[in-house]
Amino acid sequence: MGPAAGERFEIDWGHFGAPVYNGTPRKLYAFCLVECHSRKMYIEFTHSQTFETFARCHIHAFEAMGGVARELWFDNLLTVVAEHEGNLVRFNPRFLGFAREYGFVPRACHVAAAWEKGKVERAIGYVRQNFWPLRRFIDLPDVNSQAHQWLHQIANQRRHRETGQTPEERFRPECLRPLPAIAPDYRDNVDALVHKDLRLSFDGNRYCVPPRYVGRRLIVKADSSSVTIYDQHQEIVRYPRPWWRGHTFGVERFQKELFAQMAAAERSAAQHRVVALLGPVSEEYLRRLANTDRSLTRQVRELLALIRDYGPDAVAAALEKARAAGAFGADYIANILRQQQSRRDVQPPLQLKDPALNQLATDPLSLADTTHSSCIPERSPVNPLHQKLNQLSLTTMSQNLDQILTDAAAKNLSLAAALEALTDRELEARNGRAVERRFRFSRLGSRSSIDSFQFSHHKSRTQLKSRILRLMDLEFLQQGTNIVIIGNTGRR
Repeated sequence: MGPAAGERFEIDWGHFGAPVYNGTPRKLYAFCLVECHSRKMYIEFTHSQTFETFARCHIHAFEAMGGVARELWFDNLLTVVAEHEGNLVRFNPRFLGFAREYGFVPRACHVAAAWEKGKVERAIGYVRQNFWPLRRFIDLPDVNSQAHQWLHQIANQRRHRETGQTPEERFRPECLRPLPAIAPDYRDNVDALVHKDLRLSFDGNRYCVPPRYVGRRLIVKADSSSVTIYDQHQEIVRYPRPWWRGHTFGVERFQKELFAQMAAAERSAAQHRVVALLGPVSEEYLRRLANTDRSLTRQVRELLALIRDYGPDAVAAALEKARAAGAFGADYIANILRQQQSRRDVQPPLQLKDPALNQLATDPLSLADTTHSSCIPERSPVNPLHQKLNQLSLTTMSQNLDQILTDAAAKNLSLAAALEALTDRELEARNGRAVERRFRFSRLGSRSSIDSFQFSHHKSRTQLKSRILRLMDLEFLQQGTNIVIIGNTGRR
């Protein structure tokens, strides 16, 4: 004779593969509870078997059944049984507290005696054969939605071969023990530190909170549907529970407040000095300069040196010209200042043999006044200047001639400055070829540069990117400071 109505629940877990969320696999488990008198089932899919998840599944099952049975039978789960020796069972203290809250008696089957809870074992097999095959799921809520629909329409409405009745017809909820008036809180609970970027970490993801909580430890509580962040007992923000990992949530929500408070915090003391000396226009210039691949620390240091040499007013005027031309860098500003400070000797007019020609008046020309066609020599069919540069083996100058002349016309550079830029390109190319040739003759294999360094390989590299780039300035050599590099040497 089987158990009486409301006498016994049997509970067990089943494993159902590992669905993939955006490349992240998460194991899928099925919590199964069976009321032994009627064979009525409850199933709930989860991605965890922690004690908190286990307790939440029980609460959901009790609410679906409308009460609690007198006894609950389990296998020797670690969340239930701490030690089992013969007929002596020591239950997990946390689970005993949960049992007292709901007023049931826990029972543990003997070791390797699965037949003692055979009803739930057969129920999990029934789920595998009848519910699971040929179904497609989007995420965890979709799995549970389809499972609950299957329970109400098929599993608990079928005629059971042992009882001759459907589980729903045989089920007697009035025989179950009542539930407590207030359900206890068994959400996942962790303390997390809020970092300077307003983010805290939980379950492989990062969540943003308001800036006033930076540096504080907050409480994160999560269940299968939501992640809620608390300051003691006060709720701060709530997010839907994601099951993929490596993502950040809430950036746009706090973006305005974040930028307003971080704008001043990110500027160093040297940047404050530049803004104070050059005015508000320099703040926009520094922001645009930070978006380039140049070291902002080094650029600010060079701007302060130019202010000492030329004065704030001259540097501010040159900075405005460089900003208008779209030239972001201290070297561009220094070039403008040198042109403004250097005196140009006025050349006497050329005296021609014909006195009538000497009376002709001409308009002064500059690189800025000339048209694009007059600045850039025609290259079709053969440009004599390009041909002569190639004959002199100045191939880099020949290749960059048109670009340098175009930049000179746009920035109103002198002829000497344009020639200097051309020669710099040639020298840089020759030095690069010399280094490559020596490295190739040395037979040392391939040579890596900072451009090929994969900062995105690991999140620690991304966090230390600015520090690594600062080392490229070699400022520690000038200061006589020792550095210690800790990490794997790597393999080739």
